Amino acid sequence: TMETDGNHSSTTEPRMWSDFEDDQVRREVVNSSYGSERITVRNESQSVSYDPADNTVTRHDTTGTTVYTPVKSLLNASEITYEERERVDGESTYRLSLVSNESMGAKANATLWIDTDTYFPKKMHVSPESEEMSYTMTMAFSNVSLNTEIPDSRFSIEIPDNATEPQQTTSSIETYDSLDELRDAATVSVPDPDVPGNYSFDEGRITDRDDHYSLSLTYTDGADTLSVSKRPATDYNFSDSEDFESVELGDRTGWYDGFDDSGVVAWECGEYSYSVHGKASKAALTATARSMVCA
Repeated sequence: TMETDGNHSSTTEPRMWSDFEDDQVRREVVNSSYGSERITVRNESQSVSYDPADNTVTRHDTTGTTVYTPVKSLLNASEITYEERERVDGESTYRLSLVSNESMGAKANATLWIDTDTYFPKKMHVSPESEEMSYTMTMAFSNVSLNTEIPDSRFSIEIPDNATEPQQTTSSIETYDSLDELRDAATVSVPDPDVPGNYSFDEGRITDRDDHYSLSLTYTDGADTLSVSKRPATDYNFSDSEDFESVELGDRTGWYDGFDDSGVVAWECGEYSYSVHGKASKAALTATARSMVCA
C-alpha cells in the first residue's frame, strides 16, 4: 500500500516467485488500485512484461545486471540497525531500522520486520527523505514458501502471436549548474520566478523524450529546496479534486494543496502546465507562482 501526501492511497497485490540461484524472478500483479494486471519475468539477460488487458508486451535488456527483489535491493544499499523483537500478526519478528546510503540515489528511512525463525521479511515500511517526493509505502508478505522447487515453466510467459509491442521512446535528461546554461540549451522559454529572498538557483534540468519536453528549476536556501516545473499541458481539472483550493494568479487561477510543512501551486497557461513546490508557506508559493504565470 502506498500513501501520498497523507491524502491518497493505492494498493497493489503481487505474487512473486524468485530463484536466486539461476537469477530468475516472476511477478504477477493480480489486484491493483490502478485496475491493471501485468506479468513480468526477468532473468540475467532480459525482462519481459505482458499486459493481458491491452495485449501488449515490452522487453528490456538486463545483461550485466543482478536480479533483485525490492527488499533485497534496499538491504544491499542501507545501514541496518537492530531495534527489538516484536510480534507481527501473532508471529515473532526482529524489527530492524534501515537508512539507505548514497547508492540508492535518494535517501530513505525504512523499518523491516523479519521472522525470527526463517529471517524472511514479514513487513516493511518505507518513507523517503526528499523535498520532491512525499509518500509512505508499506509491504506485507503472506503465504510464503521457502526452499521449494520451482519449475522452469514458471519463468516463461505464453504471449499471443497478435500481441503488440509499443515502440520504445528515446529519452534524455540533462542537468545544468547555471541559469545561462539552461536558457542556452532550452528550446522553450525558461521561467524566471521571484523566489523568496533566501533562496538561490541550484540546478536546472531538461527532460527530452519523443513525446515529452519539460523543464525544472531547483532553488535552495542551504537547507530546503523550492522546485519550479514547466511541462506540456495536461488539461487536468483541479476543481474536480477536493484536495486543491483555488488561488488567484493575476488573470489566471492556480490551485494550492498543502501537506505537512510543504505545499504546491499548480496551474496551466496555453499549451503548458506549471507548478511551484517546496517547504514554504501558501503565501510564498502563491507569490512565486504569480511572478511567472505564463513564462
